[in-house]
Amino acid sequence: MSRFFLTSLALLLCLNLARAEEPDIIQRIIELTNKERKQAGLGELTSSSILTKAARGHAANMALQENLSHQLQGKGVAERVEDAGYHFMAVGENIAWNHDSAAAVMKGWMESSGHRHNILNKEYTEIGVAVVNNKKGQPYYVQVFGNAMPARAAAVFAEPAAGTNSYVITNRSAVNLTVTMPSGKTSQLEPDAQGTYSISGDAEQSISVTGGPKGPVFQLRSSGSYTVKSGEKSIELVPDTRP
Repeated sequence: MSRFFLTSLALLLCLNLARAEEPDIIQRIIELTNKERKQAGLGELTSSSILTKAARGHAANMALQENLSHQLQGKGVAERVEDAGYHFMAVGENIAWNHDSAAAVMKGWMESSGHRHNILNKEYTEIGVAVVNNKKGQPYYVQVFGNAMPARAAAVFAEPAAGTNSYVITNRSAVNLTVTMPSGKTSQLEPDAQGTYSISGDAEQSISVTGGPKGPVFQLRSSGSYTVKSGEKSIELVPDTRP
């Protein structure tokens, strides 16, 4: 048996072992995370399949590119969990590279103030964890923390009018929105709710959307669908371009 074959076989066995142990490593990281939270008097985090999906996608991307970064391809953790279908009130992420065990990576995170803050953040209620090896067999670790918005039924508010302009607004932020019609009538749009509004076709008329007591004010003059979501420093309103 050649030395090359033995070396290749050993490498293959190591990679397969890492893959086989991955679920155990993931579960151990969750257990150690909740142990730290319990010691700090905080509630345990429950595993979220959506956050796990987001964590695994990012870990796989980092492993593929061999790049340890919170930002890849112009997206951060907020965009990644939104893309996975998780609408949040709070979200955070820890990443690490090439630790040899769950205990080792947790030790590194707990010795870093920023990572420790995520682990012990009382705002978080759920967690997703992933571990993916690069082609060299080096593991990339991801923890994604979140607090999901409560699901609410869609709310519909319409101002009686024979108008032709219609606006659909979806609130994906964490604050109540105030929608003001041209007549001065206002409606509240809660987080994770959707409102439909109609006004006359007068080009000079518009509706305004205000986020929170001191939030920004958006003026809508063109009919269509819009989504209000949480930005880095405030909320933002973007046209909904989905079909």
